[in-house]
Amino acid sequence: MSMTFKLNRKGVRELLHDPSIAEEINAKAKAIQGRAGEGFEALLENNSKKTRAVATVRAVNRKAVHECFKNNLLLKVIR
Repeated sequence: MSMTFKLNRKGVRELLHDPSIAEEINAKAKAIQGRAGEGFEALLENNSKKTRAVATVRAVNRKAVHECFKNNLLLKVIR
């Protein structure tokens, strides 16, 4: 038994641009940064020209980069 539905594109667009969604995404990125430890930063890219808010957690020093490559640290702290 299959179901079909019509996606409300305007509603989805509004949801993706909602500031509360951007705050939640930023909170998740900050939590991942906290679990990763020192040497990592969380960035929220919320540009009106983009289709949605995007958060990135990245290594900012050599020790953190090495830890990521050696132990897949960011992949482990996401889980």
